[in-house]
Amino acid sequence: MPRAYLDTTFYDSVDKGRFPADELDQFKALIARQRIQCYFSLTNADELVGQWNSDRPAVVRKFQIAERLVGFDHLLKAPADLLRDEITAYAQGIGSPGKMQSRSKATVLRGYLRLLARNEHDAEQVVPEVVALVKAMKDDFLTDATDARDQVLRHMKWEERTAEERSSVPFEDFYADGSLYWAEVLADGAGFGKACRGRGIVGLLERRPVRLCVGAIMSWIYSMTVPHGGGPQTRQADRGADFDRWHAILASAADVFLTNDGRFLTDLSRLKIDGFRVVRSLRELLDEVDLARSR
Repeated sequence: MPRAYLDTTFYDSVDKGRFPADELDQFKALIARQRIQCYFSLTNADELVGQWNSDRPAVVRKFQIAERLVGFDHLLKAPADLLRDEITAYAQGIGSPGKMQSRSKATVLRGYLRLLARNEHDAEQVVPEVVALVKAMKDDFLTDATDARDQVLRHMKWEERTAEERSSVPFEDFYADGSLYWAEVLADGAGFGKACRGRGIVGLLERRPVRLCVGAIMSWIYSMTVPHGGGPQTRQADRGADFDRWHAILASAADVFLTNDGRFLTDLSRLKIDGFRVVRSLRELLDEVDLARSR
């Protein structure tokens, strides 16, 4: 059964009526028939409750959409836990661990999410709880993105390259130059650098959560570093870069990842990962499910 992860833009698009009704009906039917499994995450919830004070009715509607279409039964681990557990498993020489929240934690979280979806009396008290919970679960071993970017570029001796050399670097070469270094930074941050180096950083980078995390960050750095379109202009830093990184790690649990964020889609589309596809529309997601069924 194909697995899908939908970033928060999906729920916003459904709320705004951007998907055709017949496609939503097909999507609901696939879930009901267990032809596709969709995940929800605390990162989704965190982004949604961020609008609580400015547009509470919209937040409630989107939680209702999430509960109705995807449900809260398949809750992914927090991104930091998912990534750290993968690095730990590699360091210990065992297979990839599960991607879902523990049963006890998921039960508590589902209760919070359902209160928000139903806008019950206690919902007002739940929002700070969710925000605090997510804050506690955000990873504390990834280097600050700006500092990390500078570290990677120093490692790649970027300052020694001319403007012409920089602008002509394809992403594949950029990734090859820095990805192993980034994976090693993640392993060190998780406290397993020595063990992972002993087993080989190349193998660590093959683990999908690590590969998507490294790839998403390096593609983001590439967009801000390498000029495009023949001119000198690079992309400016995105306010949502942290959420993009979390969603990329979470997407590693799935076969298909849907995002309506054009910049993020561009970043992830540069990555070539077997058995993983990034799509921008519900139609593309439905086509991927049809393709999987025909194999």
